[in-house]
Amino acid sequence: LFVARFLHALGGLSYTKATFAHRLHHAYLGSDLDPDRIGYESTTTLGRRLRYFFLIGPLRARFAPVDTSRALQAMSAERRAEHERLTRFDSRLMLATHLLLIVLCGAYYPVVFAALLFANVLSNAREMAEHGNDGRGAYVHIRVSPLGVLLFSTPGFWFHGIHHMDAGIHYL
Repeated sequence: LFVARFLHALGGLSYTKATFAHRLHHAYLGSDLDPDRIGYESTTTLGRRLRYFFLIGPLRARFAPVDTSRALQAMSAERRAEHERLTRFDSRLMLATHLLLIVLCGAYYPVVFAALLFANVLSNAREMAEHGNDGRGAYVHIRVSPLGVLLFSTPGFWFHGIHHMDAGIHYL
């Protein structure tokens, strides 16, 4: 679990918020309650698709139209407090991770940071392909070339449809 938190922090994302939204996405795939649906529906024109495509990592996590407010309001006070505590932990881990990268990479930190941002852009492209069908969560099975696997960092990309049928099957 810590490795997953660290990898999210490396990309500038909160593990707690991302997994919460992802679970809701699976529970309500393609319905009006899918927290990601409005994001996919807002990519109906080329301009909107490019804007979504380039909303990288932390920017997309903060500004992309993903709505988890109903689910957060439905939480018990104790569970909501735990969610907020873990979110604060994620923020501190993100800061510590990038401060450590600055120390370890020195003058090369901007290059490392740019590579992490580029990886998020590619992830957005992968996500748009996976969730075709106007956000209704198409059960796509796409074969990716070895170069595509390297660039998109998704060796199991072609199992995304199965992953949506059973979220317990991990496709990354």
